[in-house]
Amino acid sequence: MNPSSFQTTIENQFDYICKRAMDDERKDYIKILSRQSKREIFFSDMGDYLVNQFSVVDSYSTDHQIFTWNGFTVGVENDLLSEELRSLPDKKREIILLYYFMDINDTEIPELLKLNRFTVYRYRISGMKTTYPMIPSSDIVAACRYAPRFPNREVCLSIKAYCHTVYFDRLTSRYSLKIE
Repeated sequence: MNPSSFQTTIENQFDYICKRAMDDERKDYIKILSRQSKREIFFSDMGDYLVNQFSVVDSYSTDHQIFTWNGFTVGVENDLLSEELRSLPDKKREIILLYYFMDINDTEIPELLKLNRFTVYRYRISGMKTTYPMIPSSDIVAACRYAPRFPNREVCLSIKAYCHTVYFDRLTSRYSLKIE
């Protein structure tokens, strides 16, 4: 039996609507792909600086020289830096660890150690002058474990020779000390 003209018309309309929907979906998909291709960059087209930010370096507790102060543990990766810190007198070492590794400022350190503020400043500067000329100008990486301000996470410090200013990089969640 042949379908009626009404039924043929309905089938043709349905066929047209399906083809139109498929064509619109194809156009939308092509638009999405073109938008993505405008924003995407190949790794080969990126600079080395950006690609190096994606790398992950495993850090193990055996890679660090451990310093403890008042229940807090500081791990230093660089052997030369740890030897220089160990060669300092106890007070200077404590002040340098508190200031640079545990991110405690010059007004809080005298309260913790029961010293004069100027004495803390003088010990810190003299400790830096004796420690950092012995260290080559290459980057020295140190990791600070369980700092008092961040009790539940690791705080990483990237230390360069003769540095005094601390910066926090939110992208890598790392502190870095800038050379002055």
